[in-house]
Amino acid sequence: MFSIASLTYILAGIYQLELLILISKSLIVPSILLYYIQGCKAPENFVVFLFLIFFSADIVLITKPENSLSWVICLYILSFIVILFSIVKMLKEDNKELITKKKVYNIVGIVFIYLFIYFQFIDFIFVLNFEYKPLYLVASVILLLMSILTTVSFILKRTMKKTLLLIAIFMMICSSFIYVCQIYYVEIESLYFWSLITQSIFYFFLINYYLINNKKEEAV
Repeated sequence: MFSIASLTYILAGIYQLELLILISKSLIVPSILLYYIQGCKAPENFVVFLFLIFFSADIVLITKPENSLSWVICLYILSFIVILFSIVKMLKEDNKELITKKKVYNIVGIVFIYLFIYFQFIDFIFVLNFEYKPLYLVASVILLLMSILTTVSFILKRTMKKTLLLIAIFMMICSSFIYVCQIYYVEIESLYFWSLITQSIFYFFLINYYLINNKKEEAV
């Protein structure tokens, strides 16, 4: 259902079918959330809350009420904070991991790269004539912190769960950046396509990150 809803949304956007856009977009988040609920032993409240935030942001994007952009940014900031809570919780589990010099060098190198990319992005944001720049700044700081903490945890101990989260964070950053570009470069229609693709991949990997330690026990 998630794949069908995402593909339908892309096609509806290309052919400007507004009713189909509304229906398909409103099914993307509920379908991936249903996948999580069906696959886990007991749904965690904060995961359900997180995807309800994503659903609310999608509805705001579709309906476009007054000051819709500020509402969307605030909703995504809230979702970033929820995910950041998960990352901090995961990082606490690594407090007994052995920290070697190699790991320290890797962490320092990655942090330097992230900071370089971050300041390039900030330059891009503040050069363009965007509204709500303080909100973009807050969101970008949280994304930077999420990226650094997730990478640090991954370097300390590589697991499948952390790999899924790292890919999800990367896709979320790509989706957010493309969304910002889409606001300014409205004439580039392909940005719409890539924004949805990266967002859908982000949803898929994030939900599997939350699902991996909450699987239903196999039937005997």
